[in-house]
Amino acid sequence: MRIPVTKSPAISVVRPPNATPIPPQSPSLSASIVKPLLAVAAGMIIAVQSAIAADSTFSKDSTHVYAARVGLVDIDLAKQTCRNILLSSTEIGEIQGVTLSNSGAVLFTTTNAVWSYDPATSKTVKLCNAPDNISLNDLAYNPATDQILVTGAAAPDPYSSEQPVILCLQKDGKQFANVRARYGARVDSPVFTADGTLFFTCVGDLWMGYIQAGDSDSNTRDLDLTAYRCAPLASLIDENTSPPSTGLHDIALSQHSVYAKYYRMGGSGWGSTLRFKRPAPLSGDDGDDDRLPSVGSTDWKALQRIIDSVQVLDDNPCSILCASRDGSLVFYYNSHPMPGDIHLIHHDGKPAILHIKGLDDW
Repeated sequence: MRIPVTKSPAISVVRPPNATPIPPQSPSLSASIVKPLLAVAAGMIIAVQSAIAADSTFSKDSTHVYAARVGLVDIDLAKQTCRNILLSSTEIGEIQGVTLSNSGAVLFTTTNAVWSYDPATSKTVKLCNAPDNISLNDLAYNPATDQILVTGAAAPDPYSSEQPVILCLQKDGKQFANVRARYGARVDSPVFTADGTLFFTCVGDLWMGYIQAGDSDSNTRDLDLTAYRCAPLASLIDENTSPPSTGLHDIALSQHSVYAKYYRMGGSGWGSTLRFKRPAPLSGDDGDDDRLPSVGSTDWKALQRIIDSVQVLDDNPCSILCASRDGSLVFYYNSHPMPGDIHLIHHDGKPAILHIKGLDDW
């Protein structure tokens, strides 16, 4: 979800422990360089798929980025131009989250529905309305199952506080199933990998897990969230004022790294754009339970390697962030507190600057 961020001049950027800054000066990336990179990425999509979700997404061939700005914006990376897409439905309000399907359709949420936009035909179709008294937020597409995971908030009446909800739209489904988080894990900024592994943020930390079928003895269509905290990177503070707690928000996954917006949790804020080592999924031969840590088996060295790998790419949190389907390209742009540089990263290398005309206008 897009959250406006302003930088306070009185407070410096909060950096994670051992964070290594990347020099702010990056080489300009001309169209002659962009096109070969995009051609390489497009050729790899058949062989490898990585992850998709958040407030922006690459196209299936990695030559465009679709971002939720004022409506849906199409960023042409080769031409380095952008345009506002005229969506064919008049019902569409503010776009909350954006992701990509296996077919190449751009999926997005408004507060009251999930939609699909086909770049080839420019047609927009409503896939499913939100349940009563629930406002939708972000979404993620699972390329392994064709499921659409949606996050939102429920408010039964105007006097009740909102409660986070997790929903799932099955392939060709017309009605949401509930996803239960037994111990109350809140799913924000969900991202699926090609094998169906789910990454998300929860209270500023990174979690990893999967969605599984509910209890076979139950007559409901509910599903279950099974996940664990794999990268504790939030800086949590409690004091008798508005606390400067800072944590991960939107994320994007390359083949070997996690890219993240890292900024204040609540209120106006500050922060940065981070890159760190992508946690390795657990695996075993004895079923799904092996995808979670066993009791008493915390891998402290693995956690330390993740923390030690943190790099600060930018001293402001990015407002657009996404990775290509094969994980070879990462796009990010900072527009707060003022328009900044637009970056494209190839294979976790040094950020290179793009000069996209008109993006600041949206």
